[in-house]
Amino acid sequence: MLISERLPGLRAARWIAALVFCFIAASAHTQVAPSATKQRHLLSVGGEYANVRAGYPYGSIQRLWEIGGFVDYGMVRAISIEGDIRHLPTNGFYQETQDNYLAGPKYTISKFGRLRPYAQFLIGLGRLKDPSITGTDNFFVLAPGAGASFHLSGRWSARGGYEYQMWQNSANMGGQHGSNITPNGVHVGLVFSVF
Repeated sequence: MLISERLPGLRAARWIAALVFCFIAASAHTQVAPSATKQRHLLSVGGEYANVRAGYPYGSIQRLWEIGGFVDYGMVRAISIEGDIRHLPTNGFYQETQDNYLAGPKYTISKFGRLRPYAQFLIGLGRLKDPSITGTDNFFVLAPGAGASFHLSGRWSARGGYEYQMWQNSANMGGQHGSNITPNGVHVGLVFSVF
C-alpha cells in the first residue's frame, strides 16, 4: 500500500507545499535597493484551534473542534501567501471528520499599534469523511475570511479570525437533499515569525 493511500492528506499537503515553494521562488529577487529602504520577505508559522459550525448533515447546527497549522510568506509590504492545513477530529456527527488543505492571498489592511487586521481568500481541497453514509468525498473549497494578529513580544504574536467556507458541488451528497456545505467559525492561535 502506498504511503499516500494510508495518509490521504499527504497528497494535498504536497500540493500546498509545492504551491508555496513556487510563490517563494517567483518572488525571490536580487537586492537592487539598499536594505534600509526595501522590505524583506517574512516567513511565519503557527498553530491554531477553531470552533466551526460543521454545515453537514444539511441544516445541522453542530459545532466541531478543529486543530491546524499554517505558513505565511510575506511577498510585499501588505500582501502575503498563506497555506493552511486543518483537521476536525472530534465531536463529529456519527464519527464524521473534515479536513482542509487551503492556500491563497492574505492582505494586511494596516497596522494599529500592536494590532494588524487582515482579510484573506483561500482555495483548496476539503475532505469529508462520513462512515455512516458516504465514506470519504473531496471537494473544491472557497474560503474568504478576516481577522487580526496581535504582537505579543519578540517573534511571537497571537491571532484570531473568522472564516466562511463554501464546499463546491457538495449539495445532495449521500442522497441527502440540501445546499452546498458551508462550514464556518472562529479560530485562535499563536504565530512565530521565523524571519
